[in-house]
Amino acid sequence: ATGENWPDALGGAALAGVVDGPLLLTKPTDLPDAVAAEIVRLDADNAYILGGTGAVSQAVQDELDAALSGSVVRLSGSDRYATARVVADKVIELQGPGYSREAFVSTGLNFPDALGASPLSAAWGVPILLTKRDRVPSLPGAVDSVIILGGSAVVTPVTEDLLEAALGCPIPESSRHLGIHCRPE
Repeated sequence: ATGENWPDALGGAALAGVVDGPLLLTKPTDLPDAVAAEIVRLDADNAYILGGTGAVSQAVQDELDAALSGSVVRLSGSDRYATARVVADKVIELQGPGYSREAFVSTGLNFPDALGASPLSAAWGVPILLTKRDRVPSLPGAVDSVIILGGSAVVTPVTEDLLEAALGCPIPESSRHLGIHCRPE
């Protein structure tokens, strides 16, 4: 993932955990020597690129293709929100029936809440979905509960209400921002 902006890397925490691999940061247009050396040291065969060519250029992808014996797969969407969804879909796919059906929801405007949850995301294989203010994130069909990261100033009550409607069950006022929501069976 690019090391020059946070959304794709933090969204990739669950993916790194699921594939039991590190999350390496690159410059958008150049794979740093230290990162290339780490790929060699790890004896890596495959890689995921997180984000579009504006985040990680085709030149970096070409360098990875040349350096690795396996596949290089780009996971990207039209923006940080769509990329987080594409990464979440891959995390869910890789876990198959072992997926917990949970996701974290964080603002896509700032990083502290997603950063705080990223170790849990990696350890538990729970993807981080990013949301815009007063919007519901794009929820994968396999998600039936979410944990909202941050207070109501960053993930608003409007977003909570939209999540409640999308998941199909009421949230007790005492549980808001502990934020567990469910889809009916």
